[in-house]
Amino acid sequence: EFADIIPQITIDKLAEELSEISGDWTKIPGGGELDDYFIKALVKIEAYENFRSAVHDITRLIEAKVDLGVKPCLNRLLYANVITALESYLSDAFITAIIDDPAAMRKFIEANPEFKKEKISISEVYIAQEGLSDKAVRFLIDMSWHNLAKVKEMYRSTLGIEFPKDLKNVFSAITIRHDILHRNGKTKSGKEHTISVADVGNLIGNVEKLVSLINTQLGAYKILFQEARRKADKK
Repeated sequence: EFADIIPQITIDKLAEELSEISGDWTKIPGGGELDDYFIKALVKIEAYENFRSAVHDITRLIEAKVDLGVKPCLNRLLYANVITALESYLSDAFITAIIDDPAAMRKFIEANPEFKKEKISISEVYIAQEGLSDKAVRFLIDMSWHNLAKVKEMYRSTLGIEFPKDLKNVFSAITIRHDILHRNGKTKSGKEHTISVADVGNLIGNVEKLVSLINTQLGAYKILFQEARRKADKK
């Protein structure tokens, strides 16, 4: 549309920025759909194993010998990465739990406030239904998984998984992580966060407890799901 008006480098840069927000902005047929290969790849994700691997790498880096001058910076990065590992687990575990479970997918879609806002005509019902799962998965991929209040409710309403009541330490760490990523480790008032090795270790412990609790409940859920599927297959 604008090829003869705006330099291509500007168009490419804007297209890249828009794609990071949503894959649907082009309105090209098929551009916003998840292909079968990607969906199958999601199903194979081992969320807990990936989390454990990430924590192992962070622990090794904590123990690495580095110049004392850059140690504070390394500690901040590792602290932030613990939350990133938690986000990845929460995302991967939830998506892989519902992507092959129509009942769970339906619960998620029906309970999600964003989907409740959408209005479609009767003539569009079948078209909307065909791409419903893909749309739900894309929504999950694009959402912010550090919003624990939202994520906690999603796990509860869709999978019946309960988070611990006291998450203040993890909530606090998420706020600090935001400052590390967006303010170079400083608060809104300009105060710099000082992260020690012990701080990183304590955060790892808190996050591991949360993930372990979720993963145990998720394992029980998957067993029930498999049993229900076997019974349905026999019928």
